[in-house]
Amino acid sequence: MNLGLDKTDTKNALAAGEAAAHVFGLPDLRDKAGRQGGDVAGLGTGGSIDFHDHRTYLPGDDVRHINWQAYGRTGTYTMKLFREEVQPMVDVAIDLSASMFFEREKAQRAAELIGFACFAAARAQSSVRFWGVGEAKAVPLDAGDLLAGRWEDLTGAGEWSGELSFVPFRRGSVRLMIGDLLHEESPSKTLLPLADGAGLALIWAPFCEEEASPSWQDSCELEDAENGSRMPVWCDGGLLGRYRKAYNRHFTLWTGEAHRLGIRMARVAAGGSLHEALLRVAGENQAIRLNC
Repeated sequence: MNLGLDKTDTKNALAAGEAAAHVFGLPDLRDKAGRQGGDVAGLGTGGSIDFHDHRTYLPGDDVRHINWQAYGRTGTYTMKLFREEVQPMVDVAIDLSASMFFEREKAQRAAELIGFACFAAARAQSSVRFWGVGEAKAVPLDAGDLLAGRWEDLTGAGEWSGELSFVPFRRGSVRLMIGDLLHEESPSKTLLPLADGAGLALIWAPFCEEEASPSWQDSCELEDAENGSRMPVWCDGGLLGRYRKAYNRHFTLWTGEAHRLGIRMARVAAGGSLHEALLRVAGENQAIRLNC
């Protein structure tokens, strides 16, 4: 797989992702985290130091949490409740197939989004796991390797068909899919496993202008980004029109299915700075948060 990026490009992409994580972030992690122990305040009650509420004492309660000052005033035993501490779980599935990197600007944006996901998850103090997805398996990815740009050596999973059922997502996790969604299978193969049991499900889909509205003209040779096969075609206005309609119909279907399942989806354009691209989609459907 040719990522279309040299070491300098990758370094710059990851630096852009790190800078973006100071301005933008993953949405709603505090509200969507489960009830497992950790470092970020959740919505339940537990043993953190942040006072939350009172309730009446019940037999078996820990007497250390009795509010003795209130007992002295009222003669009634009440319990101090505290906000439980939870660490958000974030599971990131990354499509590392060739179509993600077939064009330089798109490859740069994909690398930037991967870096942004790494740094945004870290800033959220989350328990994060990364998976490279391929045709028949998910390969665990180390965050350090991702931030070093060592993706080619890690996947070994083949062309991705859109299947996510084999990714070991954790129950209640915030799930993020980074992929261009350019496969022929039904969106349900991706969206149903992403949404099932998720605390929150997100998709960041990089795309470039050349794939959305290509500039083919007259006699062309089209290359399949995944397998490298080539096909000579004659490109006229009719062919380009049919392509654009099919492309738009494809993503209309994805957007509709994602909305139906409560999945937040942002298509992030290549070209220009990552900051500008994220600013265009932040708040659009809450797939990316603009920090206050």
